[in-house]
Amino acid sequence: MTQTIRGSWLLSLVLSVVAIPVQGSAQDRPLKKIYWGVSTLSPNLWIPWLAKDAKIFEKNGLDVEPVLLRGSGQTSQAMVAGSLFASSVALPAVMLADLNGADLVNVAHGIAAQASRLMVKPEIRKIEDLKGKKIGISSLGSAGDLLFGYVLRKYGIDTTREVFWLAVGNTAERLQALYSGSVDAADLTFPADAQAERKGFPVLLVPKKRSSTRQRPW
Repeated sequence: MTQTIRGSWLLSLVLSVVAIPVQGSAQDRPLKKIYWGVSTLSPNLWIPWLAKDAKIFEKNGLDVEPVLLRGSGQTSQAMVAGSLFASSVALPAVMLADLNGADLVNVAHGIAAQASRLMVKPEIRKIEDLKGKKIGISSLGSAGDLLFGYVLRKYGIDTTREVFWLAVGNTAERLQALYSGSVDAADLTFPADAQAERKGFPVLLVPKKRSSTRQRPW
């Protein structure tokens, strides 16, 4: 097969390599070194480290090194450049790369639901208050960019004119941007969202309905 298949989530590799018949024992052959990109530190993307600790890769002849990058944008660029074998990349970033001539292929998703929460400054009380504000995401074309943009448009906000999307980087960098005031809202996942909440930054948007009337479900 001439085209290198690159995946969006590490779970796909785990499933595929387990499904391939192994001729003889994988431990009898040298391990194949590959680099696997992870776009952010989040429980949703812990699969590479869990699989590595469980020696699933080694059992199938692979020496996998997870590489942490700054969001799906940078991660997809590294894949196009050939630095990574596969990585966790948001589907919009895959589509954007392919529209620009890349050959990235989305083979599976490792999570059933998005876990991002939009944390905001205390003075932001409702979605409409985001007009004119800066929203920190990992990168343009990321899952946060797609999902929160979709929700804001549902509430009548022009996401190309009335809000400012800032590509800040990974989860830790987005959290620090919120703390420092560089952004008014930030796309965060656990445990960064819990840390922000303890510091007084409330949740404005959540993946599902919660008890607080302040929080809006997607």
